[in-house]
Amino acid sequence: MINLEDPQDRSLVEKIFREGQEHVFRFWNELSYHSRVKFLNQLREIDFPLLRELREKCLKKEPPAAKLEPIKVIPIPKTEAQQEAANRAKKIGKKLVREGRIGAFLVAGGQGTRLGFDGPKGMYPIGPVSGKSLFQMHAEKILAESRYYGVPIPWYIMTSETNDETTRKFFQDEKFFGLPEEDVFFMKQRMLPALDEEGKLILDRKDHIFVSPNGHGGALLAMVESGAADDMHKRGIEILSYFQVDNVLIKIIDPVFIGYHFQAKAEMSSKMLKKRDPFEKLGVFGKIDGKLRVIEYSDLKPEDAKAQNPD
Repeated sequence: MINLEDPQDRSLVEKIFREGQEHVFRFWNELSYHSRVKFLNQLREIDFPLLRELREKCLKKEPPAAKLEPIKVIPIPKTEAQQEAANRAKKIGKKLVREGRIGAFLVAGGQGTRLGFDGPKGMYPIGPVSGKSLFQMHAEKILAESRYYGVPIPWYIMTSETNDETTRKFFQDEKFFGLPEEDVFFMKQRMLPALDEEGKLILDRKDHIFVSPNGHGGALLAMVESGAADDMHKRGIEILSYFQVDNVLIKIIDPVFIGYHFQAKAEMSSKMLKKRDPFEKLGVFGKIDGKLRVIEYSDLKPEDAKAQNPD
C-alpha cells in the first residue's frame, strides 16, 4: 500500500493503477523521501492518453499488408531532357538560397555508443587524418555554402535530454566552427517512456522510468516549443534541409534537390538510394493502398524486396 498525504500525489498514483502500470511502484518502500518526490514528478510529466494511444497502435495486430506498388522518382540525369530538367531545378534552387529562404536542420539527439564513443554522436572524430568531428564536418559545409551564396544559412540543431548540455558546450568551446553564434539554434526534443512487449513501462532505476527521444516526428513539436519556428518565420525561412548527424556525406544545401522540391510545391521531399542487392538493409519508398510510405527493410516481404519493374 502506498500512503500519501498530498491529494494530488494520491490522485496521480490512482491514475497509474488505473492505467495498469502499478508495477512501477514495486521498489517504493526502498526509496528515500527525495527519490519518491523525484519519481512522482517524473510520473506526473507522462502523457498517459498519448502513451495509451501509442501502445494500442504498437500492440494492435496489423492486417496483412496490401500490395506494395512502385513510385515515380526523379533519377540522376542520364538523358539530355533529364539534364535540362536538373539544370532548371538547380537555377531555381540557387535563387532560393541566395534569397535567404533556406535553413539547415540537424537531428543530433543520439549518443556515440554504437561507435564505441562516450559522448554525443556528433562529437565523434570521423576525419581519418584531420580528426574532425561530425559536427565540424557539417559546420564547415554550411559555412562554405553561406560564403558562396553570400547569405546567412541558419542551422537548427535538435538535441536530446541526454546530450543537450554537452553538445552546446562543445560548440562554444569550438567557437561554433567559424559560424556566427546567432545563426546556430539549439532545441531539445521531448522524451517518451519506453514500453516492453506487453505495453508496460520499464524501470531503468528503482526511482526512474526509462525514456527515449520521441523520434523524427518530435522535430515539429521541438521547433514550436523552442521558438525555432518563430525564428524561421522572422528570417523568412521557407524550406529546411533536414539531415541526420551521422550522414557525413550529405550535401546539405543541394540546389537541384531544393529546386525540384519547390517546383513540385511539395510539403516534404526525400532522396533515395538504389540498393546494391535486394536484401541490403535499407528501407524503400513505395505505395500501399495508394499512400506513399517508407517500408523498413525489416518489414519487407522477400517477394517485395526482390520485386522489379519491367526495366
